[in-house]
Amino acid sequence: SRSSLIIFCTPVNLIVEGVLSAAPYCASGTLMTDTGSVKGVICHHLKNQLPPNVHFIGSHPLAGSEKQGYENASADLYQNKVCIVTPEIVTPEENAPSDQQQRLQQLWEFIGMKVSVMSPTEHDDIVARTSHLPHLLASAMVQTVLTDETVHFAASGFRDTTRIAAGDADLWTSILLDNADAVLDGLEKYCEVLKEFRRTLHNRDAQALKNLLQNAKTTREQLR
Repeated sequence: SRSSLIIFCTPVNLIVEGVLSAAPYCASGTLMTDTGSVKGVICHHLKNQLPPNVHFIGSHPLAGSEKQGYENASADLYQNKVCIVTPEIVTPEENAPSDQQQRLQQLWEFIGMKVSVMSPTEHDDIVARTSHLPHLLASAMVQTVLTDETVHFAASGFRDTTRIAAGDADLWTSILLDNADAVLDGLEKYCEVLKEFRRTLHNRDAQALKNLLQNAKTTREQLR
């Protein structure tokens, strides 16, 4: 009851329960947020469920690794990383955001993050492709390639590509199921690209294959 800001850092499937359990004990003006990787399902369940003048705005700091626990803490984890803030109503850029949203943005900026504001739906569509789908694909690659015979020959390229598959299975089960529609949409598009690669290989079409690889290389270089 003495906290003005509460951050829920639990697995996605426990956030709604945690917020609703804490809400009756919050003082007027309390702001609650989370660090979960899915926003739509959380914001939907919390809509119109909180006491008057107790607020929830979603947050998703895009930082971290597949490792867990205090022993893997990093003092500069959030420095210059992006944090997505997902208010129920996104304020046009020419208008000032709500006081609560400003408080939340200032929190993340204070610890060195760059804040991006969008709707819960837009957030889920983006991270489905940039985070959730890659995890699914890394897991599939491990299961497809690694056997007792091949595991000793997996070099740095394979290890880099599949690093995120080492993430907690319970956590990622919750994330993927809670954002299943957006992940399935991304998976469908990915399969179409794979079919194109398969077609070029089947036809021994060197130029088409080179174009696909070059386009990917050019796009990937934008991340530097």
